[in-house]
Order: sequence, then C-alpha cells, then structure tokens
Amino acid sequence: MSADRSEVLRRLIRQGLEDWRKERALDRLRDHAVTVRKAAELAEISYVEMLTLAAAEGIDVGYTTDDLERDLDRI
Repeated sequence: MSADRSEVLRRLIRQGLEDWRKERALDRLRDHAVTVRKAAELAEISYVEMLTLAAAEGIDVGYTTDDLERDLDRI
C-alpha cells in the first residue's frame, strides 16, 4: 500500500470517528441524558460548536443562537 493510500485511509478513519462521536453526543443530548457541555466534551468539540450542531439538528437546549450571539457580543 502506498503512503498516499495509507494517509487517505487514516483520514477516512479519523473523520468517521469524529462524526461518530458527534452523532453519539447529539443522540445523548436529544435524549436529555447529558448537558450541552458534556455532549461537547464527549464529541471533543467546543461548547459553541455543540450549540451550533444542536441547533442545526433541531435539538432544543434552552439556549438559542440569539442568546449565543448576545453573549458573544458581551465578551
């Protein structure tokens, strides 16, 4: 197997694992089994990224994107 092919396979595996972590965390968040912060930790992404993913999936976490924008403007 060439180095290029090995690298492609590694990237595919890494991307698949990242996607799986995010989906698993979103499922647990949707089921109210974890908080947004814990879901972000499980997915190995930032809190803001998890809020964005949750909003895109239509998961109500009691914190809207308007709330996020307001909070970011305060920083």
